[in-house]
Amino acid sequence: MIEVREDHELKPFPVVLEACADELLSSWLRRHAAYYAVSEAALIAWLGLKVSTLRTVDHRFSLEQVGRFTRVLRCDPTCLVGMTHAGVPAEARLLTRQNRALVCHSCVDQHGAAGIHGVALKSWIEAWRITCRLCGGPLSEPGGSHDNPMSLREISSFGERWWEGARVGEGLIERYVTGQTSMLQAPVALMRLLLLPSWYRPGQPFDGFYNGWLLNELIPGFDDHARRVKRRVNHGAIGSIPPALRVALLAGISLVAASPASVIDYLRPACRPIYTRHFEAFAAAAVQGLSPPIDIEIEKMGWPFVSLLMPKRTGRSIFSFQDVS
Repeated sequence: MIEVREDHELKPFPVVLEACADELLSSWLRRHAAYYAVSEAALIAWLGLKVSTLRTVDHRFSLEQVGRFTRVLRCDPTCLVGMTHAGVPAEARLLTRQNRALVCHSCVDQHGAAGIHGVALKSWIEAWRITCRLCGGPLSEPGGSHDNPMSLREISSFGERWWEGARVGEGLIERYVTGQTSMLQAPVALMRLLLLPSWYRPGQPFDGFYNGWLLNELIPGFDDHARRVKRRVNHGAIGSIPPALRVALLAGISLVAASPASVIDYLRPACRPIYTRHFEAFAAAAVQGLSPPIDIEIEKMGWPFVSLLMPKRTGRSIFSFQDVS
């Protein structure tokens, strides 16, 4: 047990648990609460935090809190900040606030074998991730059979055909949010663009109003699956898109990155007219000041499937990944 005390009397924990690689700060704190047999609320009160849940410090981590945690946890402040999403660009923070985290069963098993339980990794709650940052394996939705877990690649209708392209999109956003050079100036803006409502193209017969998104122009079949959860598919709430559809969205980003100007020109006539200003704003933000040619940049990232990004015309979509099976 730990005794509740005033802030000026806070002393370091007698035992500080070792943090796991890529672990969230809130996860580390919860493990300390379990070790000292106190509730999360009791630990929050003891630390003097003005929050209702430890999850808050993963997003809002003040200098005062950094100093307090550094003293209590006997940890370098840089390491503490690195366990949060405080440094993520403002426009990408919505992608770090998932109510339902994914899991990596491989890492869960490894932690369990080491006697460590209740660990939550940062990549599990990041809405641009489909693979675990720690081991590189595909993430899974929580629940289901632990003996035979189904990964996103297996449960997503787009996993078989678009998985490698989605990994490229995941890498583009990862590089952006971590401050590395990226082929796209603002891939988050591109995510919003692809989730704008679509419309029938000029010259095509008008069959009446329907719910559709621009992403379907690149990833055929997206509309059919997105309509089932249409309230969660919104350009204003890109972090809420279901993980199974996230695969399609990330693959769409990689397709635009392959030839930004031509793909944007292709999508423009399909945008619902009322959203034209949004389209132009997102497009300008996403493709402005592009880096070196995509083949050079992808080679630097170490991905061996540059040829997958080469466009070709197939049906409704102007792009498709080659079969790599």
